[in-house]
Amino acid sequence: MPRQTALWPLVVMLFLAFGLGWLTMRPPAIMPATAPQTVFSAARAMDVVRMVSISPHPSGSPSAVSVRRALAQRLRAAGLKVFALRGTGAGLSSGKTPSAQAGDVETLVAILPGRDRNLPAVAMMAHTDSVPGSFGAADDGFGVAVALETMRAISAGGRPVRDVVLILTDGEEAGLLGARLFFADPRRAGRIGALVNIDSRGTRGLGTMFETGPGSGGLIERYRAAADHRFAHSAATFLYHQLPNRTDLTATAGLDIPALNFAFLDGEFDYHTPRDALANVDPRTLQSLGDQVSPVVRSIADDAKPILRGPDGVFVDAYPAFGIRYPAWVGWPLLALASLLAGIGLMGTGLVPTLRAATAPVATALVTMTAARFGYALTGVGSDWGAHHRIMAAFGRYELALALVSTCCILGSAALLRGGCRRGLVSLCCLAMGGVAVVLGQPPLATLVIAGAAAFAAWWAFAKPTGPRAAQGGVLVVALLLSLAIQLSAPALTPLVLWPTLAAAGGMAAVRYLQGGRWIAALLGIFPLGYLIIFGHAVLLALGIPTPEAIGVFVLFAAPIVVPLAGEMSLAAAGIGLGLAAMLLLSFRATPATERHPDLSQIYGVADAGGQNWLVSTLERPDSWTADVLGRGGKVPVRATMPLISSDPVWRVPAGPFAAPRPSIVVGREGGGTTVTITPAGDGKTMALQLVTDRALGSVAVGSRTLPDFAGRAGTFKLRWQSPGTPAVLRFHATRGTHLTITAAETTEGRIPLPPRPANVVAWLGSDRLIAMTRIDVKF
Repeated sequence: MPRQTALWPLVVMLFLAFGLGWLTMRPPAIMPATAPQTVFSAARAMDVVRMVSISPHPSGSPSAVSVRRALAQRLRAAGLKVFALRGTGAGLSSGKTPSAQAGDVETLVAILPGRDRNLPAVAMMAHTDSVPGSFGAADDGFGVAVALETMRAISAGGRPVRDVVLILTDGEEAGLLGARLFFADPRRAGRIGALVNIDSRGTRGLGTMFETGPGSGGLIERYRAAADHRFAHSAATFLYHQLPNRTDLTATAGLDIPALNFAFLDGEFDYHTPRDALANVDPRTLQSLGDQVSPVVRSIADDAKPILRGPDGVFVDAYPAFGIRYPAWVGWPLLALASLLAGIGLMGTGLVPTLRAATAPVATALVTMTAARFGYALTGVGSDWGAHHRIMAAFGRYELALALVSTCCILGSAALLRGGCRRGLVSLCCLAMGGVAVVLGQPPLATLVIAGAAAFAAWWAFAKPTGPRAAQGGVLVVALLLSLAIQLSAPALTPLVLWPTLAAAGGMAAVRYLQGGRWIAALLGIFPLGYLIIFGHAVLLALGIPTPEAIGVFVLFAAPIVVPLAGEMSLAAAGIGLGLAAMLLLSFRATPATERHPDLSQIYGVADAGGQNWLVSTLERPDSWTADVLGRGGKVPVRATMPLISSDPVWRVPAGPFAAPRPSIVVGREGGGTTVTITPAGDGKTMALQLVTDRALGSVAVGSRTLPDFAGRAGTFKLRWQSPGTPAVLRFHATRGTHLTITAAETTEGRIPLPPRPANVVAWLGSDRLIAMTRIDVKF
C-alpha cells in the first residue's frame, strides 16, 4: 500500500479525535431572561454577578460587608429565611512550616423550607469574598449566582419536599474560614444530607464536576439522571484527592456528607487578578454550571427517598460524546477482553522484537517529557504564577505547541521502530534539550534526570528496525501491564488507559485478520483518543503550565492507538512538526503585554521588626515595571527570606520612611494559661504571626478554636488572622523556662508612593499595601 494511502486512517482518526475534543469542550448557549421561571437562566443569574462584582471585596473589608447585605436583602425578598452566622473559623494550611489560618467571619445561611422539615436538607455552597484587588466576578461571583438562581428556580416550582439550604461563606480565600465555622458545629453539619459546592479556577470554560464527598455513588447517579450537559470524570475526582488544592468543600473533611464539587478552569489569565471582572467573564460558563447544579439539587429537593450511599464507580461524562458509568469491577472483564484480542493479534509474532518494541512507549513518553521541558524553557517564562501568567494570555498557542510535541513524538517513535539505526541522534537530541533547558533556567536535577532517562531509553528502544506486528505488539504489551496496574490500584483512572488499550487490541486484531483493518482500528481509536485529548486539556489547565512534562503520561496512554497506524510516517515529518512547535513556544518571548493581557506587578512596603523599611516583591521574575521600581536610584534588588511575607525568598531593596502602623502584642494570663493578644494599629484586615518556641506548648487555641497540631511540639509556627479589624487572641499553656519569640505583621490599605503603571501593567495580589511588623521576646 502506498505510504500516502496507508496514512489516511491515521489522519482521519486524529482529525476526528481532536474535533471530538473541541465539540465537547464548548459551553452551551445561555438561556434568556424570558425562559420559564423553573428553568435556570444565565441571563437572569448575571444580575447577581453584576451585584457582587462592583468592587474588590476581600474578607473583612467594607465592600465584603456590602456584598453580604445586598445578598441577604435579595434572599429575603425571595421569601427565604436568612440569618448571619458570626464567629471564628480556623484550620490548618499546607506549607513548609506548621501553620494555621483563622479569623472572625460572617457566613450567610438561607433556607427554603421543605414540606417535611425532618428530612436531611440538600445544600449549596459558594463563597462571597474575593482575593484582594480582584472584582471576583467569576471567583466566586459565578458560584453565588448559580446558587441564587437555582434557589429561585426551585422556589418557582413550589415548595420542595425537603429543605434547601444556601451557605454563602466568608473568608474562603483566607483559609476556608466561613465554611470551617459552619461545619464546626455537629448539629449544623448533621442537618445536611447532600452538598453541592461551586467555585472557580478561571473565568470561562465548561463547568466541571471534579470532586466528590464520601459515599457519593447515589448522588452521582442522581446527577447523571437529572443533568443533561454533564462534564465529569472519575479520573478527575481521584486525582484531585491526591493534590493539596482546597475549596470550601475541604472544610467537610471527616464528615460523612455526600457531595459534588463544581468549578471551571479556562480563562485562567484573569483568575485572582483585577481582570476577574464582569467584562471578562463568559455567561455561557454560568449556564454550563447551572445546567448541572440546578437539576441535581432540584432532583434531591423534590424527592423524599434517601440518597443511596456507595462508591463513586468509574464514570465519564462529556456531553454530547460520552456518558457512561459502571462499577469498578467491570474493568476486569474489559481487561480480559483486551488481553484476548491482543493475544489473537500477537499470534506468531517474534518474542525478542516484541519485547524490544515494548520499551518504545516508555522511551517515547520520556522523550516527550524532555521535549516539553525544553519547550517550556524556550518560552522564557518562570515557574511562579506571575511569570507563567504570560502563557495564560495565549494558552491556545501553548496548548497547540504541546499537542504538536505529543503527536510528533509518537509519530517519530513509529518511524524509528520501522527504520531503526537513529538511536544515537535521538539520544543526543535528548541530552542537548536537557542541557539547553538547564541553561535557560529550568531546575537542573529534575531536567537532567528526565533527559538522561530519555536518552538511555531511546538508545535501547530504537537500536534495530522492528516489524509492524512486533512494534504494535510491544506497545500493546506495555498498555496491558499499565491497565492491570491501574485496575488494581486506582480503577477510577482506567478510562485513560484501559479504553485506549481495548481499542488498540481490537484494532490490532482487525488489522491482522480483516480487510480494511486499518480503518477499523482508526474508528475504534477515535473515542478513546478523543477522551485523552479532553482530559489532557483539563490536566494542562490544572497543573500543566509550569509542568508540561505531564503530557508524557498521555503520550504513553495514546501510543497503543497511534503507533500501529503511523508506521509509514517519515521521521522528517515528525521533525518538522517539532520545529514548528519550537517556533510557537519561542514566540512567547516576543509577545508584548497589552491592556487586555497586562503584566502582573507587585510591590509591598514593609517595615520590619528591626526598624528597617523595604520595598519588597514576591514575584520570582519581576515584570519590567516592578523591576524599575525596585531598581530606582541605582539600587540592586537582593533575594532575602521574610517568612511573614512569603514562604519563598523575596526581592527587596531598602526604602525611605513611610507611615506604617504597627500591631501591638500583649502577653497576659487567663485561667491558668497564657494569652497573647495581637491588636491591629490601623485598618489592618490581615495579620500574620510567627511564633518561635524552644519548648512544646500545650492546649493551643486561637479565639474559640483549638489548634491541636500546634500543641505538644517546639519550633516555629505561623498563623494568618483575617478579620474586620478585631484582635487575634492566642491561648496556650507554657511551662516555666519556655522562651517564646512572637512576630506580628499587619497589612493595611495605606498606599506607598509609587510611579503610575502603564495601561499594560496591573497590580496583583494586594500590591501597593503597607506591611508593618512588631516583635517581642518572652521568657516564662
